[in-house]
Parts: sequence; C-alpha cells; structure tokens
Amino acid sequence: MVAIIILIVIVVLFFIYLFIDITYNKFQDYIIRINDVELKIEDLLNNKFDNIIKINSIIKEKIGTDKEIIDDISNIRDEKTKIEIDNILTESFEKIDYIKNQYNELDDEEELKKIYSNIEKEKESLNAYKKYYNDNSNDYNRIINKFPYGITAKLFRYKTKELFND
Repeated sequence: MVAIIILIVIVVLFFIYLFIDITYNKFQDYIIRINDVELKIEDLLNNKFDNIIKINSIIKEKIGTDKEIIDDISNIRDEKTKIEIDNILTESFEKIDYIKNQYNELDDEEELKKIYSNIEKEKESLNAYKKYYNDNSNDYNRIINKFPYGITAKLFRYKTKELFND
C-alpha cells in the first residue's frame, strides 16, 4: 500500500515537473524572440538618433541659426525605454522634417538627401521589427494571463511587455 502511495506521489510530481517545464520553455521561446528583436530595434534606434543629430546640425548650419531646432535628446538612451525613445525620435524627426520643408535651399543639400534616404530605408526595417516585436509580445502577454501558463508566469514572476505604437 505504501509503495502505491509513493508511486502515485512520484507520478504526480513528474506531471507537475513536466507541466512547469513545458510552460517554462514556451515562455523562454517568446523571451528569446523578443530579446533578439529588441537588439535589432535598439541598433536601428541608435542609427536614427545619430542621423537626427547630423540632420539637425546640417540644417542649423545651412539656415544660419544658433536657435535649437529640436529639444535636447542627448541623454534619452540612458533614461528611457525603447518605446519612449522611438516616440521621442519620431517627434524630433517630424519637427526637423517640417523645418526642412520650410527652407527650399535645403532641397539641394546632398548629405541631407543621403541621410534622409538612410532614415527611410531604416524606417521600413524598424517598422517590420516593431511589428514582429508586438506580435510576439502580444502572444507572450496573452499566455501570461491564460490558464495554465499563468501559474508558471506567477512562479517565475514574468511581467507583461509594453508594445510599440503603430
């Protein structure tokens, strides 16, 4: 009788272990995908940051102003999430683009055209990576709140992921 009870306990413990292992691995799969794409997004955001700084300098030089065109974005990489950085850089680029369109003499600036071209190419990649990130994060967030995955999520203290704006 004792042997049967021990066997039942071992079988139950095995199934608990199997359940935790399967759900843990599913979470890890999403986390790896999300982390990989976050690195690619970070790289593109760094390029966008550098290009915006270059454009800002070129425009200031060409229109002959000491007045700041965009707000100081020099420390955003240290203090903000990637989503906040993306939003700030998008706003800064829109502001620069608006000012660029006010000055016809900037249309002939070759370096400016080259940087704009780079930004447009990277914008397509960035949008694709953000979509991939959002899709995987949505799935990850969904299973965190879904039974039985929610048990493992609470056990390992997984938190939902914030999404990029479209």
